[in-house]
Amino acid sequence: MKRKSMKTISTVIRVLFVLFINTNCTDDIARSTLTQQGDQIPNFQIDSIKGGKFDTDLLQGKVILLNFFATWCPPCHEELPYLQKLSEQYQGKEFVLLSIGREHNLSEVEDFVAKKGLTYAFAVDPERKVYNKFATQYIPRTYLINRDGIIVRQTVGFDPNEFKELTGKITELLSH
Repeated sequence: MKRKSMKTISTVIRVLFVLFINTNCTDDIARSTLTQQGDQIPNFQIDSIKGGKFDTDLLQGKVILLNFFATWCPPCHEELPYLQKLSEQYQGKEFVLLSIGREHNLSEVEDFVAKKGLTYAFAVDPERKVYNKFATQYIPRTYLINRDGIIVRQTVGFDPNEFKELTGKITELLSH
């Protein structure tokens, strides 16, 4: 009887610990997020690794998927092939997909993109000037922005099911 009670207590303690960790992590993510759905995208200008510029004013009228990543981030590595497929799926549409290397320099992102065989648009944000307009920590972060420059969806981390929903939302926005 005593052994069963100890096992039950141990299980309860583990469950409470997991709940505590998950709640604190969710709170940390919420505190680190500086934008909300329904907000106008913060203004920024950033250089593409291929030489062009991305400017929020010039992107008006297009559906935008903005992604912040790091080359050392495992969930980012998992998400990038999905983004590549998405860029191919919506090629030729009024759609812009931009991944920004947070705290990376040009050569780091160029090398990474070449090794991974990624062909869509990338930029670098070595000093977090753009990233800090959206959040203070945690990657990957992905923002879906409608043609009016409004954030309609934002995610932290990578979940294939959540990505599938995001793809559906992009299709919906492009059809209007």
